[in-house]
Amino acid sequence: MKKEIEYEVHYDVVATIEYTGELNSNEHYFKIDRHWVDLMFDDEEDEILAVVFPDGKIEIESYTGGYIRDEEVSAIGKMMEEILANPKINSNA
Repeated sequence: MKKEIEYEVHYDVVATIEYTGELNSNEHYFKIDRHWVDLMFDDEEDEILAVVFPDGKIEIESYTGGYIRDEEVSAIGKMMEEILANPKINSNA
């Protein structure tokens, strides 16, 4: 599962978010590739962890210690809703 979002910080950014799989039953991993549209040399990559708690709450944080932007948290939250609603997505990651 992949999703591409666009947002603006100081420059336009295109972020491609890819679901890379589930390690434990409550830990889901994502990869984010950021491309700064107006800059040729400042692309970024981060890994994100989404933890699902027994009460259904989802906590999203950077797995590698990088920074995750609000737009990315929102997109990953929506992806997680889809993943949890359709368990077959986990087996195809």
